[in-house]
Amino acid sequence: MWTIMKIEGPHTCTSARMLQDHRKLDAKTICDCIAPLVKESPTIQVLVLVADIQAQFKYKVLYRKAWWAKQMVMKELCSDYDASYDEL
Repeated sequence: MWTIMKIEGPHTCTSARMLQDHRKLDAKTICDCIAPLVKESPTIQVLVLVADIQAQFKYKVLYRKAWWAKQMVMKELCSDYDASYDEL
């Protein structure tokens, strides 16, 4: 039979999960987070952004997710590349 109890003290079972990518941490959320960094330095490396996101959210983010978020910020800053090229 099961017994429901409350355990006092620190919660330890999630420490391994904190290092994994979180599915709710999507490119749009990351985009909002890194926008100031990319606006300040458009040539910032994606690995720097990954480290910043990991420090801020305590979750490891996939490189491709951070890269995609940076592309979204760049598109907002510079508008669409195709549209810019068509204007030339």
